[in-house]
Amino acid sequence: MSSRRVILAGLLPLATSLLCAGPALAATHYGLVGSFGVPGAEAGQFTSPAGVAVSEVGATKGDVYVVDQGNNRVEWFNSTGSKFEGQFTGSGLLANEKGKAAPAALSEPEGIAIDNSSGPSKGDVYVVDKSQGVIDKFSATGEYLFQLTGFATAVVGVAVDTSGDVWVPELEGGVDHA
Repeated sequence: MSSRRVILAGLLPLATSLLCAGPALAATHYGLVGSFGVPGAEAGQFTSPAGVAVSEVGATKGDVYVVDQGNNRVEWFNSTGSKFEGQFTGSGLLANEKGKAAPAALSEPEGIAIDNSSGPSKGDVYVVDKSQGVIDKFSATGEYLFQLTGFATAVVGVAVDTSGDVWVPELEGGVDHA
C-alpha cells in the first residue's frame, strides 16, 4: 500500500466524523432577541448609548448597565431591560474612603466594564470618562469610589478579567494594566 493511500485511509474516518458531527460543530446563527429604551433625557431613556455591560455577581446579578454619552450618565436596568433601576453621573455622590468627592461629573462617558470576579472589587463598575482621560470607578449602585489616572494618551476602553485586573487600551497603541 502506498503512503498516499495510508494518509487518505487515515483521513477518511476523520472526515466522516466531521461531516456527521452533531450540534457541537453545527453552525449557530444569532439574531436580535429584544431591545429596550427610547430616545430622551428622562430616567430610563438614552440620547447616545455608547457602551453596555452586564453584572454577573452579587445583588445586581443580571442587571444591564448602559453608558448614555449624550446625557453624561450611566443607567442600569434589570436583566430584561423592563425595569429602570437607577442612574449615576459621578457628581453629588458619597465621598470615597479617603474623604474626597468625585473630581468632576462624567463628561463624554464612553466605555464600561463590570468586575465580575470574586475579588474585592466584585460588582464595581468602571466607566471611561473620555473628555477627562480617566477611568472612574463606582460601586454597583453608583457610589463614586476612585479614579484611575496617568494614562499617556487618550483612553479608548476598559475591561476587567476574571481575576479582577483592569485593562485599559490607549489610542496610540498601548494597553495599561491596573
